[in-house]
Amino acid sequence: MTQSLSPKLFVRPDELPMAFLMGPTGLERQQIKRLVEAGGGVILSQPTLEYRDHLIRLLVRTEIPIKKDLDMIDYKYILDCVEDNDLLTNLSDCKVSSHITWIFEPYNPMDILLGNRKWSDVPKKQVGEKVSDIEDDEAGEDMRQTFETEYRHHKANRLPYCKKEQQEIVDWIVKYTAFKLLKGNIVWKSMECREACPLLSPSL
Repeated sequence: MTQSLSPKLFVRPDELPMAFLMGPTGLERQQIKRLVEAGGGVILSQPTLEYRDHLIRLLVRTEIPIKKDLDMIDYKYILDCVEDNDLLTNLSDCKVSSHITWIFEPYNPMDILLGNRKWSDVPKKQVGEKVSDIEDDEAGEDMRQTFETEYRHHKANRLPYCKKEQQEIVDWIVKYTAFKLLKGNIVWKSMECREACPLLSPSL
């Protein structure tokens, strides 16, 4: 496959090599590294100062994208370019779908690959917009508020301890000489762990 490969397939118009970031191990990496380097490009396992502004992140099928500050492209894009012996312009179509919310405004990743634009030049979403599907997810926030409401309701409607429970609490405090721990909830947590009385929870 590399015999007829153009030695400038992965060379930018300014004669600098196109840069790709890929995991350090795996059969796919060995194959892609050989093809990219044969076409004049470079494959890195870690971003470097020299290439970080124009890196394109390649992912294989077994990887889970965890970063949102670089393009995440299916590694098969390289295979398609090699098969056609031409740099395909459909880089956007090869983006890997992810649960991670993208932090940048819409742009053309080909501009990054060809050196026409730096990552630092790509505008990010405004501060008021959501950039995390974990911290700012509305459904998650609603669920958290529901839990808090239910917890407050439970605390407000808790029945007082019966005489048997009160006696078990006193016996436990005497047994473990926990007189100095009565302030706060340390003693209650300890009691709960040792099952001093069933369903015991802090009430003070």
